[in-house]
Amino acid sequence: MSRPSRKEESKEIRRLYPSSVPIILEKAPNGRVATAQKEKYLVPRNLRVADLLLMVRKNIFLGADSSIYLIVGGKVLSPSWTMGEVFDKEKDEDGFLYLMYNSKYNFNYSVNSGRNL
Repeated sequence: MSRPSRKEESKEIRRLYPSSVPIILEKAPNGRVATAQKEKYLVPRNLRVADLLLMVRKNIFLGADSSIYLIVGGKVLSPSWTMGEVFDKEKDEDGFLYLMYNSKYNFNYSVNSGRNL
């Protein structure tokens, strides 16, 4: 979709849903996680990043040893921020908030062996 088309689309979305944030979610170029089934989200401005992470997790298969995080402008988003705060600071010229997602791997600790698994 061209930039002018996206600008018109976001303008219409924000007109119809003024208390919501239009998001386009993209996998990080070096991402080691499956591609999300859903690319566009429309979420309430007061939704916390932590809640959006839960929504995204449902669309991506993640093993028990991995987690996911969201990035905008090269910064990892704090789970306590609201999507409205992020949108106001980081929205694109076309009116969408572009977020990238990636996974990071955690190591499980075995009490029995005393070693990292």
